[in-house]
Amino acid sequence: MKKKEILIPRDWRSEFCTIIFFFIASIVSIFLSDNFPNTILNQKVPLSDSIALDISVPLLWLIPFFTFIIMVVRIYNVRYSLNATGIEAIEGRISFWQKSAIIKYEDIRAISANQSLLERVLDIGRVTIGTAATGGVEIYLDGIASPKEVQDLIRRERDARSKQDRNVSN
Repeated sequence: MKKKEILIPRDWRSEFCTIIFFFIASIVSIFLSDNFPNTILNQKVPLSDSIALDISVPLLWLIPFFTFIIMVVRIYNVRYSLNATGIEAIEGRISFWQKSAIIKYEDIRAISANQSLLERVLDIGRVTIGTAATGGVEIYLDGIASPKEVQDLIRRERDARSKQDRNVSN
């Protein structure tokens, strides 16, 4: 990998269940707002002496709205990248707290791709990367597309680096 950065975005398919919930919550909130008019907040806002604007806010519509906001935050709150030196995972890009982890290719000891049955159908999953320093997993690339391909890409780069190191030491 020559001074090139490969971004691995979190895929929208990783929020499949949240999307389904969003649509169900939208339909239910519309139905309940029609049948229970007390859940609609009505307010007149005067614009001038002779003109007033009637605003109706269906309170139950806040449930799908916040579901959508949570889904968008989960997708865009992380940044995974493979660059010339290693793997970088930044979580909390649009949050109050940010967590960043960087692992050099030479330090990688374990790479695994994990997928549930639904994730295999949608071709999404999680790649876990660990080093010998902690004895566990240090970086989770969660909700990414084609996790097996990403795993193979990281493994090839790690192996190329270790082969380079062996050639230099000889």
